[in-house]
Parts: sequence; C-alpha cells; structure tokens
Amino acid sequence: MHAPGDDHAPMPAGLSVAPEAGDAVDNMANAKTTAAQTSSTQQLDVSHIHFYADTDHPKNGTYTIGQLANVCVTVQGMSANDTLHMVIKDADGVIVTDQYVPVVPSALYWHQCIPVPSSKLGFYRAGIHLMRTNLTLAALRSRPGGYLTYVVLPDPTLRVQYPASQTFFGLQMPDTITYLAPNLGVRWILASWDYGWRYGEHQYPGQFLNRRTADPTFPGSTDKVTWKGGLWQLYEIPTLFMYPIPDAQAKDWQTTPLPVILSTASFMTAALTEGNPAGVTWWATFAQEAAQAFVDFHPDTTYDERIYQITWEPRYKGTYDQITRIYQIAYPLIHAVDPHAIVAGPSASAMNNAQRMFELTRFFNASLLQYMDGLAMHTYTVWPSETAQGHSVSDPDPQTPPGPYYTLAQSIQIAKQQISNRIGHDIPMYSTEFGGNTKCPDSELPCVSMELGQAQGLIRENLILMGEGFKLGVSFYGSDYVTPSEQGYYGLYYNLDPANGWYHPAKVGPKPSAAAYSAMTYLLEGHHGVQPVTGLGSTAIGYAYANTDDTDTTLALWDYYGPRNNVSVNTGASSVVVYDWMGNGQTVQTNNGVITVNLSKDPIYVKGVSATMWGDGSPGAVKSSVKSTASSSSRSAVMPRINNNTVSTSSR
Repeated sequence: MHAPGDDHAPMPAGLSVAPEAGDAVDNMANAKTTAAQTSSTQQLDVSHIHFYADTDHPKNGTYTIGQLANVCVTVQGMSANDTLHMVIKDADGVIVTDQYVPVVPSALYWHQCIPVPSSKLGFYRAGIHLMRTNLTLAALRSRPGGYLTYVVLPDPTLRVQYPASQTFFGLQMPDTITYLAPNLGVRWILASWDYGWRYGEHQYPGQFLNRRTADPTFPGSTDKVTWKGGLWQLYEIPTLFMYPIPDAQAKDWQTTPLPVILSTASFMTAALTEGNPAGVTWWATFAQEAAQAFVDFHPDTTYDERIYQITWEPRYKGTYDQITRIYQIAYPLIHAVDPHAIVAGPSASAMNNAQRMFELTRFFNASLLQYMDGLAMHTYTVWPSETAQGHSVSDPDPQTPPGPYYTLAQSIQIAKQQISNRIGHDIPMYSTEFGGNTKCPDSELPCVSMELGQAQGLIRENLILMGEGFKLGVSFYGSDYVTPSEQGYYGLYYNLDPANGWYHPAKVGPKPSAAAYSAMTYLLEGHHGVQPVTGLGSTAIGYAYANTDDTDTTLALWDYYGPRNNVSVNTGASSVVVYDWMGNGQTVQTNNGVITVNLSKDPIYVKGVSATMWGDGSPGAVKSSVKSTASSSSRSAVMPRINNNTVSTSSR
C-alpha cells in the first residue's frame, strides 16, 4: 500500500513475506560509524572503534508513563578518553536536555547507561556524538544516522476496550509488532490475506473449502494480543475479492474458462467470466465460504458487527458495471451467513479531487450502492488535508476529468451528498487506509525533516475523518518498508532490523507519529464526531466529539497554518482539562466558560466541555441519517443465491 495511484497490496498482520536478499546483515556491523575529518589537515583513524547506543527497551524504544528510561552507550576499541555529548529534543525540535558525559575506557571498552527524561508523555530524539573522535551513530535500516529515538506513552492498562461498533482507530501493521497495539491504542487491523480469493484459493475452484477441511485452523485470526494487562482484542477486516491469477508454471487456475477476463485485470481487480461453471460461480462459492469462515473465527461474542471489504483500489481496465457484478453476487451470500455483516466498498484510492469524485459517481451510476452497506475508501490526500491541493494520480479512463481539488472535509461532504441523493439516506463510512511517507522529496532516503509533518498530517486526518462522521480510520503503516518499486517510509516506527524481511521487523524505533497517535487514541477512542468548531480563524480547525452516552465531550483544535495565539473558545464549563498533542493534560479554570488557547499545527484536546453546548444533544450537533444495516431482505430478492454449488449467472 503506497501513495495513491501506485499499484500495491494490503499488508495485513498475518502476512508471511520471505526476507529479501541482502537482509542478513550483522546489526553491529551495520551500526559501525564513520569519522569525519577533525580538521582541514588531520584525520583521526577511528576505523577500529565500534560505537553503539540504544535504549534499555531496545526492541522498540517504547515506554509507559512512570517507567524510567535509559540510553545505553557502548564504545569498543578506543584507548584514549573522550566526551559523549547527548542532546535530547522533543517532536517539535525543542531541546529537553543537553548533557556531557565523560568517556573513560578500560581495556579498550566503555559502557554506560544514562538516565534520560521519561516523566512526560511524548517523543524524544537523542542526538549522540563522541566529541574527540567525532563519531556519531550510523544509519540503521530506515533510521537516518546521528540519533536514536524513544517514546513515553499512556498506561495501556487504563484504556477502555470498546465494542467494534464504537471503535474508531486502526493501523495496518506487521505481525511482528502487533504486541504494541495496546500501547498505541490500535483496535482495527486487516485480516489474513487468506480471506481473499487470490490467496485463499490460489490454485483451483473449491480449494478454500478443501483447505478448511484439511486444517481446521485455516484461515484463522490474529485478533488477540496477550500482554501483562490481560487480553487486548483487535478487530479484523477481510478483503474478499482479489482475483486469482492463472499461472501455468505454478499450475494455478488452469481452468477452462479462466475465472476472470485477463484483458480487464489490473492490480487486485478483474472482470468475472460469465457462465456456469465460470468465474461467477467460482466467486460466489468462495465469497460464501470465506464469509462463513470469517464468522466462525470472529464470533458474535467478540464482534457486534463485522465489516467485509469486497474490492481493493479497483482502478482497472474493465467497466464499472463489471465491478458492480462482483458485489451483486457476493452481497446476499455474505448476508445469508452473517446477519451482522456490513459489506463495504469500493475502497478507491483517494477522494480529494474531481477526478476521484467522478470515479465514485460512475460506481454509483452503475448501481453499486444497491450492494453496499457502507462506503469504504482509502482517503489519501495531499497534506495539509485542510487545503484543496492536487497530486498526480494516473487514471486508465480518459473520460475522467482533472481537478478541481477539495479539502478532505469537502470531499467527504460531496460523497455523502451523492449517496443521499441516490438512496435517500447516509451509509456508514470507513477509511481503511491513509498515511504519509517520510521519504525525502529529492531522494530515495528517509528524511528527519518530514517526520513532524507526517505526525501532524496523520493525526489531523484522523481527527477530520472522525469529526466528519467516519466510523473508523485505519492508518498506514506500523513500520517502514522498502520494496523494489517503493521506498515506503510510512511507518509510525522505523524498521531497525536488517536481519529480517522488511515486513517482519523484530526491532523498531518510534517516530513522532507513534507518540501523537497513542495520545489521540487514548483521549478519543469510543467517541464519534458531533459538530465542527467554527469561528476560530481562517486557518484554524476544530471538532467536537462525544462518547455514546454523551457523558464525555471533547474538542480537538488546531491551526494548519499556525501559530495562532489567544484564540477564545466557549466550553460551557467552569473548568476543563487541556491536553497537548502528546497527551499531557493541565486543568484550566474558565472565564464564564471561555478559555483562551494558543493553536499551532499540533492539535490540542479540551476535555470536560459542556455536552449541552457541544454534545449530541446540543443545537449545533450534526444529525446522521445512517440507517441500520442489519437486514438486507429488501435487496436480496434480486440477487443471485447459491445453493448446492449452483448460482444464478444472469447479470443486471
């Protein structure tokens, strides 16, 4: 999953990817540093010196508030004394500590663990430098050289685990770091690829059921994390239609006819072959069996609703009617086995310009809304998403117009209006992928200068999505990766493990987005958007959020141009708690309900505001017209039904 317009595949937690060649590099060797010239005429030979540093949580650099943190430094092969200079800065580049530590080797070895700040929630970047030898930390996998990082996050044992229907925050992440989900507040993840047709049934029709019969644990689930706080429940989202690829050499899908029309194929989507037996029949059988398996492994006792994505970024070479056909077949079969199903789509790759809105219109014109309970989108946009900006998105359809471009909020409102105009009411909306790359604009390398913008953009897009009524947002990605076609520095964490494949890091290090994301989920999980906060200034944005029973109402405020000082907000309360974007709170007494705050690109949160003024019952609350998706009887009568491995093959 890359930036919009790229061909890419979802990377769920349970995916198994073979390590790339060249990954098996010794960690210490990779961490060896180089020396710069100490003067214009003299260069000190330090080739024999090994200089290494890490936190005392070396697996992930992640601490819980209240834990003590240390940076442990090792120097080998150095005989003369030196001085270690360590400067620690926060996410905004403000110096937190600046200290010098004497380095006195014994037998060519020196090691010391140095206490570092950990009493305040947030992100910390520790720049480390040996002054005499002019050594600094080398780059390690996706982390640039010169520093290490750590984060201090809220206590995960204090988090509330809400039911799926009240849970918003998700993250696509490697299976090797899902243990961090409680710390980050991650609840939604992608299900195993084996729930997708291409992978669950990659050789022949009926293989999925045969695999289930041979192995009762297939395709399974990875939706539970066992940790010191007990059981952390994750919620999985499967994607069912990833067309199977015929491959003569691998003897995959050597059927006559083929399951799909290959001339329409691109990325994950292709038109089905009609007829019986053919792609229509085989897809119907798989969709029903995959849905049954998903219910079996994700029971009602855990999931009060189950979301099924059908397609994944279906920008391909066929017609929109052919995509609708895929949904028309699957829709009643999924509902037949799962009364709590929410069938969502089309999971298009962006929605912030006329180009993408035109695409969405053509889906709707092809009657796709008849076969969807919810709108799933990949809400990639150009950050700041509060502005109307464009980006180059290739499109195979020459009829698709270019801009104009919309803000993220505008594009959501346009999509809502299009849906309501056609079916008379809203449907739930889900963003199942969005994120930002910290790759340098002018190179293939990661850039520290891009990290603050990534964190600000990711957090504010989550806040906008929730504020505008989305039911969930799945951010992208847990840790950095690199493929032959992309430098994917989308991670909340650096990938620090050169010994394993990019999608299975055993060692990671946090970026600013990790700390900001954890604070946001801690403060807002279990909430939903109520109304925008207006009158803050031309570039200032805000939303009000409430929990289900309207007993906890919170504002999020920021200025995407920033800074904007002395902004007055009527909270309707005598006192509130104001949190910075890393989750550090301070009680503030109001002046007849009014507080004055300074806004910047970093959002702040105001908890304890009046529900009468800002909650669901307030005069300004935006009312949703989303209808229940529990019953599909009104639509199932015109759908194909599978019974004893037969299915209607008549199209619309």
